[in-house]
Amino acid sequence: MEDSVNQDTKIRYQSVGGILNFAYESEFWITKITGLQTDISLNTSQSVGQRGSTVNGQSVQPKKVTVNGAVFGDVEANRAKVLAAVLPLHEARLAFIQNGGTWYLEGWPTKTPVFEDGFGVQSFQFQFYVPYPYFRSAEQKSYQLSGLRALWHTPFYTGGSFYISKYTENAFCRVENTGNVEQAITLTLYAAAEVSKPVVYNVERGGYIRVDKIMAPNERMRISTHDKDKDAGQAVRFFTADGSESNGFKYITPDSDLSMGVAPGGNIFMADAAANKQNLRCTLVTAGGERHSL
Repeated sequence: MEDSVNQDTKIRYQSVGGILNFAYESEFWITKITGLQTDISLNTSQSVGQRGSTVNGQSVQPKKVTVNGAVFGDVEANRAKVLAAVLPLHEARLAFIQNGGTWYLEGWPTKTPVFEDGFGVQSFQFQFYVPYPYFRSAEQKSYQLSGLRALWHTPFYTGGSFYISKYTENAFCRVENTGNVEQAITLTLYAAAEVSKPVVYNVERGGYIRVDKIMAPNERMRISTHDKDKDAGQAVRFFTADGSESNGFKYITPDSDLSMGVAPGGNIFMADAAANKQNLRCTLVTAGGERHSL
C-alpha cells in the first residue's frame, strides 16, 4: 500500500528527542508513507468434501511503516532536527491531523533516517514498527485558564442550592530566567488523592504538557525536557504508589510540548486538571536548580 500525503494533512512525529511537524507550508515534508494497511492472518481448516474452509481464528499483524520525506530551507539544521527526533530505542508517536481530528500510531524506529545529498532540499527515509496496529484517536480539548466556569446547562432543576458559576482557583506562577538562553525544566506531578488528566501550561508561549491518565493517590510523574534525560530514555518516568518506576511516555498526549522550557525573561506557568485539581501537587525545577510550586 502506498499513501500519498495531500496538502491538507499535517503529520507530527513526537519522541523524547523532539517534535517534527510536517506540513505543506513548512520546511518539513512527508511525500509518501507505505505500510499503513492492516494485515490480518487467518487460521483456517477444511474437512474432506467441505466446500471452502472454516475460519478457526484470526490475528491482526503489527504494522511496518516506511516514511519518505524531505527537508528544505536550512537543510543542515533541519536534518539535525529529524535525526534528533527519530532516535533508536525510543518510543514515538506518528500522528495524522486532518479536518480537526488527530489519529496516531505508537511504535519504535527500526531504521533511522537516511538522507540523500542535495542542495536546498534533501530527501530522507526511515522505518517505524507499530506493535499495536490500530490508529488511536487523540481527543482535542480546550481548557479554561481562569475566570468563571459554567456549572449548569439548560434545562435545569432549580430546587435546592446550586451555583450558576464558580470562580476557578487556577494559580499562575511566574518563573524568571535572568540568562540569555532558554533553560530546560523538570516537572513533577504528584497526586495527593485521585487526579484526572493533569496538565501544565506555559501560558505566554501557548505550549503545554498533558498527562492522559487518572492518577491514583500517591502516584507521580516526572517529566524532563533536558537533552541528557532524553538521550538516556529518562525523560518521562511514572512512579506507582509503592515506588515502582516505569516509562511514562505512553501517558503523555500527542500534542504535548516535550521541548518546553523557560525562555529568557519572565515566564508564566499554570497547573490544572480535568477533575480534582485540588489534589494535584506540581513542582517545576529549572536547569539552574530553582524550584517553583505551580
